[in-house]
Amino acid sequence: MKHLWLVIAALLLAACASEADYREDVERWIGASEADLVASSWGQPDQVHDVIGGERILTYSKTSESGGGLAVLPAITIGSSGSGVSLSTVTGGGVADSESYCETSFTVEGGVITDVTFHGPGCAS
Repeated sequence: MKHLWLVIAALLLAACASEADYREDVERWIGASEADLVASSWGQPDQVHDVIGGERILTYSKTSESGGGLAVLPAITIGSSGSGVSLSTVTGGGVADSESYCETSFTVEGGVITDVTFHGPGCAS
């Protein structure tokens, strides 16, 4: 059972590290020009909002689908006499398709990126 908790903890840390890497990647754009962002692999934003006061918000939305793989689940087996416990894995059928998204918004003032925000489970590097 102790090993199961270690695996779960490692998976949670990996997820946090991916979001932290994404944050680091997008925050590198602060101080860069809007023209450089659009000319990069980011391309044209999905939405542009001009805000009173001269700010612009450039929003990029990314959606990805995954699934169809096999589920590997932990299983605990207790011996017939109740004296032994073992931890193993059970492989099940196909996992239902899932969709993850990430929405990233860059705030632009005077042609320069001043802030970036993002949300969604797909925001990872």
